[in-house]
Amino acid sequence: MRLVFTPQFVDPILSGTKIHTIRKNSDDEYQAGTSLEMLCEQETAQPFTFWNDHCRHTQSIEIKYPADFKVGQSLTAVIVKIDNVHLTLTKVAGLAQNDGFPSMAEFFDYFSEDYKGDIIHWTDYEYSPSFNL
Repeated sequence: MRLVFTPQFVDPILSGTKIHTIRKNSDDEYQAGTSLEMLCEQETAQPFTFWNDHCRHTQSIEIKYPADFKVGQSLTAVIVKIDNVHLTLTKVAGLAQNDGFPSMAEFFDYFSEDYKGDIIHWTDYEYSPSFNL
């Protein structure tokens, strides 16, 4: 399966600091053993493959904003769940870092509305209810 990334994520993937990606997976395309072709999308050229790997496993993720949420409001009101387990903000910060974002604020800028999908892992790392950063 092809995973297309913007240039900002290429170095974090190659250096090992981005250890997964978050995607819609409605057709269960990504499962353990699925080949992953990682491509960089550029505005002026065709996407190019920069890494090949395979999916080790997936975990469900849900991000839920309160109905009355306003930009600038405390992020403590946002619910983030992995495998139906609610994360603390400290753990969300670790998730953001592992997904290649420099900060939790940039993670929430990217995922700025309700979201359901899967974390596609290409390492053996797994979020458990007691995961540590």
